[in-house]
Amino acid sequence: MSNSPPSIKQAINISRGNIALPRRAKALPLRDSLEQGPTHIDATLHLKARREYWSRSYERVEVLAGDKPSLKVDRKFKQSIENDIIDITEVFDRVGRFSSELPIVVWTTSAWPDRLTFWWLLAGLKEVSHDVSRFWIAEPFVPDEHQFKISMSIGFISEERLVEALEIAKPLSEAYLGDASQLWSAFADSDPRKICELRERGLESFPQLKAETEPYRYGFPRRNSESRVRLSEPDELLLSAIHEGGCIRPVDVITNKLFDAPLFSVYHEHFVGFRLHQWHEHTSRGPVLISEPREGANSLTRIAYRLTDRGVKLLTEGLDALSDAPAMDVGGVRTYADPWVVEEDAGDWNICEL
Repeated sequence: MSNSPPSIKQAINISRGNIALPRRAKALPLRDSLEQGPTHIDATLHLKARREYWSRSYERVEVLAGDKPSLKVDRKFKQSIENDIIDITEVFDRVGRFSSELPIVVWTTSAWPDRLTFWWLLAGLKEVSHDVSRFWIAEPFVPDEHQFKISMSIGFISEERLVEALEIAKPLSEAYLGDASQLWSAFADSDPRKICELRERGLESFPQLKAETEPYRYGFPRRNSESRVRLSEPDELLLSAIHEGGCIRPVDVITNKLFDAPLFSVYHEHFVGFRLHQWHEHTSRGPVLISEPREGANSLTRIAYRLTDRGVKLLTEGLDALSDAPAMDVGGVRTYADPWVVEEDAGDWNICEL
């Protein structure tokens, strides 16, 4: 294998989603968005959990009457899950359809969704003992003021900048592979302190690890200095948007509140519709959201929500118990169901057991 990076057209290009490759370049886009939904260290359980999550979260909400929508699964989308949500064995089966000799370029940026796909891929590579000598790591330069933002994720990088990044790509080393594997294992684990430990210790292959893993904390409830437990940041943002808007659709939440928010780099439009539906269905201690039907084409436009008095209390006063909120998957953790909270201290944060 050459000591110089290959050209884009010479290589098999693996990335999270589609990237700006030239025509006839060999592309293998990975479609899963690991920043949302459950993960598992065991590959078989991981694949099962991922497919089940996307089947649930893309159900279309068809409002029949009152507050109680029925759910109709889009069959075509369910079929696409089989093709798009795959395990590491299938990834390398698809690599093999190109050639067993071509170099492989793995593309990434410091954006959280890109990093998670990247760590998952390299952890899988380590598990299947694939020949690492074929692999190159290409990471386009991102100015400091844009780092860790969705606007600088790999799908937004121009072809010109991809070419520049490939010219300085580095061959994949065993040490780099080991660091990435550690990070994926920590993210997929049910104990969030493992991510915190790696953030504190640091890893040579990822010198900006603290900044890169900042979004990990977003999905956890927060405990303040008075020991009051507050909603997670995305839940607070969603419910406050509903509170301010009166009775609004999920698409209006995105337009009015989320579009320019840093959290939108992690929690996209499909998450918004699904999470609001979870809140609507979470009625064990009384409803938090009441729904009304609207004319629309999908779950972002076909329903509107307003906050109940109970919802206002959760938003303004915090939680009496973690179970006041519907569970949410963050890697291998189910926040609100598992007893973990974020505590902030001197500009940094840690995750503690409640």
